[in-house]
Amino acid sequence: ANGTITAEYPSLTDMKERSIRFKVIVNEEAKAGETILNKAKVDDTVNPPEEPEVPITPEEPITPRVKEGKLAATKTVNNAKPKLGEAIEYTISFRNTIENGVLNKVVITDQLPKGLTYVKDSLTSVGDEPKPTSLKE
Repeated sequence: ANGTITAEYPSLTDMKERSIRFKVIVNEEAKAGETILNKAKVDDTVNPPEEPEVPITPEEPITPRVKEGKLAATKTVNNAKPKLGEAIEYTISFRNTIENGVLNKVVITDQLPKGLTYVKDSLTSVGDEPKPTSLKE
């Protein structure tokens, strides 16, 4: 496998944007002119994930008294036409779109496709507190 990036955030109650960033190198498995699709999934463990891939079972029950938040997620790359051997940087951002809504837990997962190699120690988080409780390469 080429690596999986995972970031877990604790309970969030504000609407501020938070992101993770990481670098990959376009490796020898990449073919010139061929698109590499790198999908990420941002999941609040309650509502369907922003990039549905697998059914999710919430880890914690939700108390009806709490106003549920709603995720909005984006993913960008700093260079959409890299050369072989060139490093590029992805940014996966999310925010809660419901004022005073609660996202009990947010998990970002990015399984790197063939043609990309993770650049060691390039994973960082960006944004306000709380920071991720877990950031794994």
